Amino acid sequence: MAGTGETHLKLSVLQRSTVVQGGTPSVYAIPMEQTARDEDGHLEKLEFGTSIQSNANKVIMMVGETGSGKTTLINGLVNYILGVDWDDKFRFKMIVEDSNANQAVSQTKDVTSYTLHHQDGFRTPYSLTIIDTPGFGDTKGIKRDKEIVEQLRKFFTTPGDAGISHIDAIGFVVQASQARLSVGQKYVFDSILALFGRDISDNIFLLVTFADGQEPEVLSAVREAEIPYKEYFQFNNSALYTQTGKNQRFASLFWEMGCESFQILLDKLLHVESKSLVLTKDVLQERKSIEVYIEGIQNEIKVGLSKLNTLEEEKKLLKEHELEIDLNKNFTVVVEEDVFEKKSSDGIFKFRGMRNCLKCERTCCQNCLAAIFGFSGTWCYAMDKSYMCIVCPLHCSLDDHEVCDYMFYVTRKKVEKTVDEIRERYEKAKGKKLTAQNLIEEIQAEYENGKKKILYMADCVRKSLERLREIALRPDPLSTVEYIDMMIKNEERTAKAGWQERVSQLNQIRQMAEQVKNIERGNFNLD
Repeated sequence: MAGTGETHLKLSVLQRSTVVQGGTPSVYAIPMEQTARDEDGHLEKLEFGTSIQSNANKVIMMVGETGSGKTTLINGLVNYILGVDWDDKFRFKMIVEDSNANQAVSQTKDVTSYTLHHQDGFRTPYSLTIIDTPGFGDTKGIKRDKEIVEQLRKFFTTPGDAGISHIDAIGFVVQASQARLSVGQKYVFDSILALFGRDISDNIFLLVTFADGQEPEVLSAVREAEIPYKEYFQFNNSALYTQTGKNQRFASLFWEMGCESFQILLDKLLHVESKSLVLTKDVLQERKSIEVYIEGIQNEIKVGLSKLNTLEEEKKLLKEHELEIDLNKNFTVVVEEDVFEKKSSDGIFKFRGMRNCLKCERTCCQNCLAAIFGFSGTWCYAMDKSYMCIVCPLHCSLDDHEVCDYMFYVTRKKVEKTVDEIRERYEKAKGKKLTAQNLIEEIQAEYENGKKKILYMADCVRKSLERLREIALRPDPLSTVEYIDMMIKNEERTAKAGWQERVSQLNQIRQMAEQVKNIERGNFNLD
């Protein structure tokens, strides 16, 4: 039963809330004040009550596959904190979802933090911030999942009151009856673990929904998948919004079980060590820089390999016609080359926030977040700490870059070359006449130099990946070829709506992962 403070609090909240569903109990949406929202509208902070500096604030991030029961769990926790009892004729909702929406699609669209500032009557002695994340693994595919990771990255790295400085717990929401984790669930867990530093491992908890009081089957599934967690808590929120007269005895038992679990969880949060997000920010920053770098150098490597092939063709031509060349005869060779070309926005392609190097004529950061969100270019992930570009060939300064509505992309072209053109290229650089043998030697030197550049780029990626392994709790699942293959097979097997598009997205990501895999293993052989 609620004490005097709890009774006063919940009735006070009821008076300020808006009814969203009639019946017994009636359901009310509690009043939340928006205190921050980013320019793009994908990050939002909502607060209930007034902040008091002396009160501790605990932060828990809730993560779950679409359909895991995450939203109902959060609403159940809020009802418990506000002192709602089984016999009350009302219930509260902090998160109100569309009951007619497709359940295969996450209802949570953006990263949202909800802060319940401590008030007299709370069933916990501290304020609580719940970070609600969109459901990974819904029918929108990998592209949407990457957007969610980007939202979390921005939220954790945003300075001041609009962001967040520490975290107390990560709650993985899972259904009790899962005897085996689906590919989608494992992907959810691994994607989140990949965001955090190793120091967060003791703050990971399993929040088991649809529990019946027995040891949940999902525990063995989680262990088999090697997902780390410190403790687990069982919940059954089926009674939360149950109308009067429907299986009251069982509903009452589930309600009591839920209350006990909520109190145990809140007690745990009180004593768990808060973790700074400094290491997590390092992981996020490093991973994003690597992503931008790999995206950029993939094209550089592609063009570089094409250049090596062209040099081989030129050398072959010169060797075959060495005598004629020394007699000043001219020959022509046709080769296919990968070259960079400029592409502007049109009716089909819309380019936004392309940070281009005007010296090198390269797109160094596609869809640059610093540009899109109106931040200084110093925030661009293509720039190192000295504001020199890590992507373009000359590693130009930030001042040599501009944000444009066009990009430079790689295209393959047939190019006709004559011996005279080849000779002129090298003689101009050397400042003297060259024999056919001299030309062959110059081409070989350029070839070796090109190989060194490509191997250097590959080595930079390898070192960055080693750094990530040192600080990250888990590798990014989308960097693993075998993992992506497993996801592709699962999509083809289940054939849910839109699976062809999702497989197409996965195949694109697989190409990058394959290249990274070769770099990591030292299989980048140019001989």
